[in-house]
Amino acid sequence: MGKRKASDDSVEPETEAGTPESSSSDRVEQETTAGTAEGSSQCEPEAELEAVGDSDWLSLQFSKHTFFVHPATGRVCDAPDGNNIGEFDAEAGEVRLFAVDVEAEGAEALQHSEEGAAVLKSQPSLTEAYAEHGLLHLDAGEQGSAGSLLPEGLLRTVRQELEVLLAAGALSPLHSQAASTRSDRIAYLRTAEVSDQVSELMDALPCPPGCLQAVRALEGLAAALDQRLDLGLLRPRRCMVACYGPGGFYVPHRDNSFDPKSGTWLNNRSLTAILYLNEGASDASGASGAWPEERGGCLRCFLDASPEDKRGASAQKVVDIFPKGGQLVLFDSRRLLHEVRPTTQQRLALSVWFVSAEEESGQESAEEESATST
Repeated sequence: MGKRKASDDSVEPETEAGTPESSSSDRVEQETTAGTAEGSSQCEPEAELEAVGDSDWLSLQFSKHTFFVHPATGRVCDAPDGNNIGEFDAEAGEVRLFAVDVEAEGAEALQHSEEGAAVLKSQPSLTEAYAEHGLLHLDAGEQGSAGSLLPEGLLRTVRQELEVLLAAGALSPLHSQAASTRSDRIAYLRTAEVSDQVSELMDALPCPPGCLQAVRALEGLAAALDQRLDLGLLRPRRCMVACYGPGGFYVPHRDNSFDPKSGTWLNNRSLTAILYLNEGASDASGASGAWPEERGGCLRCFLDASPEDKRGASAQKVVDIFPKGGQLVLFDSRRLLHEVRPTTQQRLALSVWFVSAEEESGQESAEEESATST
């Protein structure tokens, strides 16, 4: 899946539109000592390395999982002579798990849909807009637009599922970012079958059926775009729901960015897809209800901002997309600088980050983006 940059000892998920430039989120890198298991909140107290039969392997209980250490080679595996998942520092007495991009790991081929292909075929300007600026958006409630993507009543179903998750306290500020950066609550939802161990690392709940159907609709549109522009996309194993309360915001950022120190991208995110779930001001079904501008909460997009610009000063154009229920937004995760403006009302969204099949050279891609931004 390409090189990935290791993060600090934390799990740092993100919100609707991703990660600030300084964050290397959605990686898991945890440490423990062989004797005391200090330094990680996920380690069981006083974990010890234990011999595995007559072999050269030692086992270590780590949270709910057992890992296997080979002191002679420094390997850490999921089973004796199994898959390498970390390294053992004998001198320091530490086990370090490799960074995991939980969206890219296990990503699968996109599933195409007739509905997604029909939308782009009927509106070629959408593909042109994405190719030129890395952004397309359309209203699922408008006839001749994305109406066929979202079956009647689906938007209301997904919103009800999200309201249940909210009432159950399933959404929380897990991102561990400063309150001055963002102020939303989130939950990750599994969209594919995974093992219990992977599920815990993903920190994801089972995806309700309506949400899963909406994710597949976004996937169909992403697959159609991928087919036209050869983006090399794969579908991840999870999606995310986010809720901004009154006053909620997220400062300008990109969902993926190039790290010149490591020479890599911070993650494998390539295309961000968002479905807004908000109930309209006048339409009880929310299928085509308006979101008045005075509510705030728009997704502000800084088109063609230079890669080093983190505030939008170099943008050639600024586009505000208000989170009307049924609004669909797809944008280039590496290219588009964007923010969530302060909202006066509860603001709900479902997001999926489609990942790259192969990670391109970060420096070459950054230079290409710079060229398109002038």
